[in-house]
Amino acid sequence: MKEQLKDIYQPIENDLACMEKILRDSIVNSDHKTISEISQYVLESTGKMLRPSLVLLTARAVHGKNDDFPREKVTKLAAAVELVHLASLVHDDVIDHAHIRHKRPTVNIKWGPEVSIALGDYLYSTAFRLIGECGHIEVMTSVTSAIKEISEGELTQICERDNHQLIKKRYFDIIRKKTACLFSASCHIGALITCASAQQVRNMLEFGLNFGMAYQVIDDLIDLVGEEHSLGKVPRQDLSVGELTLPLLHLLESVTDEEGDAIRKLILSKNIQKTIDELRGLLERSQSLEKTKDTILDYISRAKNSLEVLTDSPYKDALLMLTDLIYYARKEKPHAEIKI
Repeated sequence: MKEQLKDIYQPIENDLACMEKILRDSIVNSDHKTISEISQYVLESTGKMLRPSLVLLTARAVHGKNDDFPREKVTKLAAAVELVHLASLVHDDVIDHAHIRHKRPTVNIKWGPEVSIALGDYLYSTAFRLIGECGHIEVMTSVTSAIKEISEGELTQICERDNHQLIKKRYFDIIRKKTACLFSASCHIGALITCASAQQVRNMLEFGLNFGMAYQVIDDLIDLVGEEHSLGKVPRQDLSVGELTLPLLHLLESVTDEEGDAIRKLILSKNIQKTIDELRGLLERSQSLEKTKDTILDYISRAKNSLEVLTDSPYKDALLMLTDLIYYARKEKPHAEIKI
């Protein structure tokens, strides 16, 4: 997938390099040696850079020309969005007691929860400084609203753990807040900072939202049926903390009350290996995986439709390819008998 991303990011290669320099200069070059060391570790664990790339691609796609492109502001905002994302991950790993992130020990495991919480706050505050330097109130409002939504989503998810009567409406609300809203804000601010039309701004907001919803449903599906070597983290993290995701909600809707009670009892047992072995068989025999796949493809279709407002360009093409990639590049067999 990394090679495919490299090709997709080619039109913004220089912008990404500039963004990464801002990112590094903002948090690694601290007067405090330990802060620099921890920040360096976090940056070495960054993933696919989807969110900052969406800021850059959206800004370029709606701007349409290069002569007066506000590159400094756009790259600062892209760096800020990545800092917000990293901060949320650092805090999530404390909440979820996660040991592995991107195939490396989490900050929580290496330095403990106190450092992790303080680091997350440090990353958030640095992001706010970068956004403030851009001097655009609507951009600041968009990002801070996304952070509020992320916090609400996390709180709701924690409160709903072990609630095996969770309905799909609540699940979609949680993933919209926890994941999709930052994707949406990334595209939104990319359009805002480049003075896009009102229609373009609305469409980029919708594009990011549907992109993010698709991304999270895919992630939840792969967490359930994927293997650790392909995930870069410990699988079944959702199950281990009592969280129900879309494939299981579809499954619970398709069985009798008695079968549903048995499934809930199995999940409550916290015997993850036994649970997943039995669930795989149940998922395979039901329509749960197909229904989940249909949901993903619906969100992807909606995201692509939002891009119709853009004129043709390499940046629009990259957005379309990125939307396909989040599904098709992760469609490899996460389990020999379960294909998504």
